[in-house]
Amino acid sequence: MSFSVLFLFLFLVSREKKTADISIKEAAPKLLALMNADALQEENILKVRARYGLEESVISEAVYYGPVSNMDAEELLIIKMVSTEYAETVRASFESRIAYQTTCFENYGVDQMALIRSAKIVIQGPYAMLSISSNAAEAEELFLSLLKGGQ
Repeated sequence: MSFSVLFLFLFLVSREKKTADISIKEAAPKLLALMNADALQEENILKVRARYGLEESVISEAVYYGPVSNMDAEELLIIKMVSTEYAETVRASFESRIAYQTTCFENYGVDQMALIRSAKIVIQGPYAMLSISSNAAEAEELFLSLLKGGQ
């Protein structure tokens, strides 16, 4: 009986997602290469707080590329959270940003709405990414690969 409990425990532990310790500052250019870099500018933590409502106490590191123009919806935010406890807070802030962008563009920005609809959110371990771009699915795939220790 105890052998089966031990086996079950080891099986469940081995199924957990392993997350590599990555540098988001090194990951950012790889992800940015998938986006329209001309439409983006690197922003500081104050913009993250203003646009996402995330306090600095939640964030260990962040790299944010926001739209150059308020006529563009494309953006990329990568966060390393202080703790995985904040995962749902971060997810909610990403979803809120997508909802806000939807209200901004839904009546006139057809091309921008296509980007917003293709937005991808990834939260794994202490890392989170929001990609709003035409290549959001590729950014999601690359980010997950990096979190698994890939290049």
